[in-house]
Amino acid sequence: MDSKHIDSLKYKDEADKCLGAAGMAIAVVAMDGSDDIASMDIDAAPDAMVEFMPDFYFEGNPRLMASASWRKLLHNFNLTAGLLIGNVICRRMVGGMQMPTDTERQYLHDIVVQEGTETCELEEDEVENLFTNSYDRMQRLFMRRSVHTMASEFASIIRQQRRLSRLELLQNLQALQML
Repeated sequence: MDSKHIDSLKYKDEADKCLGAAGMAIAVVAMDGSDDIASMDIDAAPDAMVEFMPDFYFEGNPRLMASASWRKLLHNFNLTAGLLIGNVICRRMVGGMQMPTDTERQYLHDIVVQEGTETCELEEDEVENLFTNSYDRMQRLFMRRSVHTMASEFASIIRQQRRLSRLELLQNLQALQML
């Protein structure tokens, strides 16, 4: 992957960053991750804009069954993959009225596959299915005109307030839960 295409995923400006944050927030709600998010801060580093609850980072509990720990790990992986995908799709579809390019999609794919095989020790075909499901879900979600409106409004709110608590985030995206 050449650096030109990697650079195309970097935030162009603050408005683009706010749309990315909106895409992540919408993805959190759409992927049933509302209980995992603690806050969002647009002034944080790009990879730290979303802060998760302490439980999200907890590696394991010896009192939990292995299957429960595995489901939690898989849920967290799915959620972070959804946030990454939601960020880019929102920026492209809401901000630029186009889908991510094939090269950008491939780059997202490669990141998710690498992370899934390293972090979750999933087989490549398992990660492939998770990526495709998340990507298709985010694509369908952001094709809705009502979600475009919500993303634009949320991007304005985060740009003005700079930091939102979990409660503020969920209140601003309450309409999404009805879709």
